[in-house]
Amino acid sequence: MTTAAINVCAASILIVWAVWCGMSRSVNDGVIGKAIYAVIAMASFSVAKQPSDNQAAFTVLLVTFAMLGIRHYFLRKFKGKFKWL
Repeated sequence: MTTAAINVCAASILIVWAVWCGMSRSVNDGVIGKAIYAVIAMASFSVAKQPSDNQAAFTVLLVTFAMLGIRHYFLRKFKGKFKWL
């Protein structure tokens, strides 16, 4: 299996996961979380469509996962301290 095929398989799994998180009622992430999942799905689709020479899509994918991780940390750490979250 080549690296391009592995990238397409991984991107396809990410697309399914991000769309499920965006559409599922059991994932309560609000508007910001749904927007992050939408960007992850679009960047994963771009990676799956053109797996080679797509550095911008890889960068967007990594940045959105970093944003998702930062948001997760912030909500777990500080959600009880802010009533409006």
